[in-house]
Amino acid sequence: MNGTVAYAKPKTKEYVEVPPTGIDYNGADFNNISEYTEAGGYHIKLQKGATYYIQGQLRLNSNTYLEATGAKLIETRPGSRIICQPYDRKGYKKSKGFGSIHDITIDGGTWVGTKKLANSNVNIKNGEKTGTNVINFWHAKNITIKNLSVYNVYNAHIIELCGVKNAVIQNCHIGCRKVNGKLKKGFSTGDPLRGAIQLDFCSRSGNRDSKPFDNQTCQNVTIKNNYIWHKTAIQIANDSPGKTKNVKVTGNTLRCKNKWVGNRMNKVTGFKSSKNKTAKY
Repeated sequence: MNGTVAYAKPKTKEYVEVPPTGIDYNGADFNNISEYTEAGGYHIKLQKGATYYIQGQLRLNSNTYLEATGAKLIETRPGSRIICQPYDRKGYKKSKGFGSIHDITIDGGTWVGTKKLANSNVNIKNGEKTGTNVINFWHAKNITIKNLSVYNVYNAHIIELCGVKNAVIQNCHIGCRKVNGKLKKGFSTGDPLRGAIQLDFCSRSGNRDSKPFDNQTCQNVTIKNNYIWHKTAIQIANDSPGKTKNVKVTGNTLRCKNKWVGNRMNKVTGFKSSKNKTAKY
């Protein structure tokens, strides 16, 4: 990485502002935003101070800049991600390595997961029911996630990058919220064996949606100046055939019981941790 942070540089062809529909739980907000995220090539701006109800997954295609500063997005479908990548309409599942999507920036906003299991097709991993990550990309490159507040997950990760190259997670508040030392009702505290941030590899065991299963690991990931309030901060999969490469964790405040999951950083070539602070969980 040579000290250089590889921010995404989306080439957007159009700028569009998407207003909220009001109190809507039936998908209108989701449809209005996803029209542009799935197409790709848009700078999409959401309205400051507004609340958007998302019933499903906002699938971001290449060259998308999603600006949500001051907006709040609430997932209303149990066990659904809020953000991931497009359906397999253009052969994405054939794209190995980092060849699926590229140059995506998510900037700002408060993103609220469901903290629930899906109504059907619940994943079982290690004999335990697992939920769905809030934000998830795979086989991708040039992904920037910055200035977000994101929380609420059930037996899963808040942000998972699976086989992603050149990624930045910066200036985010990731995890639960507390008031006067007590957990605020309805907020997830996190699972001790699932980091708030997960760097995984593309396999059926790592992420069952990350086809093709070529065991691609993450490379060149910077996790910088975040406030992570979760039982465990960062997890890097240690059961991959290859090693995750060049992970820089710097300037973060870790309000966690565990900084890392076990001794998994030994599966990383070029892992650097510096200037991180710890706070009582």
